[in-house]
Amino acid sequence: MKYFEDFRIGQVVSGKQSYEVTREEIIEFARKWDPHSFHTDEKSAGDSIFKGLTAPASLLIAIAGWLWHRVDGKPALVAGLGWDHVQFAGPVRPGDRLSIVFECVDARPSESKPDCGILTTQVTVTNQNGDVVLKLLDNYLVKKRGKASATK
Repeated sequence: MKYFEDFRIGQVVSGKQSYEVTREEIIEFARKWDPHSFHTDEKSAGDSIFKGLTAPASLLIAIAGWLWHRVDGKPALVAGLGWDHVQFAGPVRPGDRLSIVFECVDARPSESKPDCGILTTQVTVTNQNGDVVLKLLDNYLVKKRGKASATK
């Protein structure tokens, strides 16, 4: 884990693992959480604007979280503060292998929590072809090195 002081604007952190999305996972997740036919039924999906089965956006966000937790050098997170400019840039299909990259685009001390800083990273998720499928700005509160507990 890296502390607030370890990050510089422009710094890029790449995930070391990827995640393969399966047909079964798309359908099972969608049936429970986002039951549009282009997520749950291959025939309907083929007739849709997507021309095939696609993963729900909420599944893509969950996978991005899974990938985030497997990045070496991720921030010493205290709390997530929110996402901005979320873009679902392309469909995620069965068999796609997803990877994640973070770029630090802003770093500033927290005014309300002096033992923390606020990082903003541009998060980009791509498939095995390098096509961007998700982009967002992620804002979070990060511990400073050697400071008292940031949980108070």
